[in-house]
Amino acid sequence: MQPLISIIIPTFNRASLISDTLNSVLSQTYSNWECIIVDDDSNDDTEEIVNNYLSVDNRFQFYKRPLELLKGANSCRNYGYSKSTGDYVKWFDSDDLLHSDCLKNQIESVLFHKKPIVFCEYHLFKEKSNFDTKPQHSYKNVTNIFHDFIQGSLVLNTQIALFDRNVVNQIRFDESLTRAQDLDFIFRILENNQDNVFLQNEVLVQIRAHANSITGNFHRGNVEALNSEIKVRKRIYDHVVDSSLSTTIKKKVLVNCLNSFRALLINGFYDQYKYEMNLMSTKLSFKKKFYLKVLLLIASIYNKTGRGLYFYGKISKKI
Repeated sequence: MQPLISIIIPTFNRASLISDTLNSVLSQTYSNWECIIVDDDSNDDTEEIVNNYLSVDNRFQFYKRPLELLKGANSCRNYGYSKSTGDYVKWFDSDDLLHSDCLKNQIESVLFHKKPIVFCEYHLFKEKSNFDTKPQHSYKNVTNIFHDFIQGSLVLNTQIALFDRNVVNQIRFDESLTRAQDLDFIFRILENNQDNVFLQNEVLVQIRAHANSITGNFHRGNVEALNSEIKVRKRIYDHVVDSSLSTTIKKKVLVNCLNSFRALLINGFYDQYKYEMNLMSTKLSFKKKFYLKVLLLIASIYNKTGRGLYFYGKISKKI
């Protein structure tokens, strides 16, 4: 018998996009799935549109986030998981698209390779189009899945993953995060499952890039998103700093963390930037503290004149 796959989709005000996503679920050549949609208090026609799918196929389920739960996609993801019964779990977003063979090919990979986690490749798109099979990030040069991921040379997200339920049963999305939740969630999974992952060299997901995305908010300087990113980057650095990982890996993780601080500087949150940098300085060696002081000096100049980021980038690479 085919294993049951639970597709969990949080949604908020996606009336204009969610039909494309649910149609891609309906088109799956693998039939043994349940799709659990959790609404985060939408005030558009999202519920009405989803109800049309409930009447068409009873494999769709619809829930509203309980009011006592924190608002946000992560609460909806966790709540959706609590309602799911599948042997395998796929968290998905309400504006992205599945290839018609996504579930079939991913479950075949899991079973054939005897790995409880599989990540396919994906392609970014802006407008609905024919399914593009050119990968956004190739897996060809991956040497160590966990090491490459925490350094940022391997990009993974939950939309492209299929998880055995036993792997994720004790792990939940951090509901305080508004950005980098995938980075945080996958990091916590991979740190104990480095050898349990298969990377599938096949584009089976299209991820929509648009102005209302969380990534868009980050690049526009949304302070909540900036703080969310910083929280995760610091969490990863704190994990690796006293580990047996190589100096090269630790340096790259540190630079990623400092780059998240720099986003505060660029977006005008200079005082908070200084706070984060000074706090990080207490964890570093004398040599690294010296470079941080240089960066703080350049940041002060940039804050007053809008100049100096070129030298900032040069110095940060020396850390």
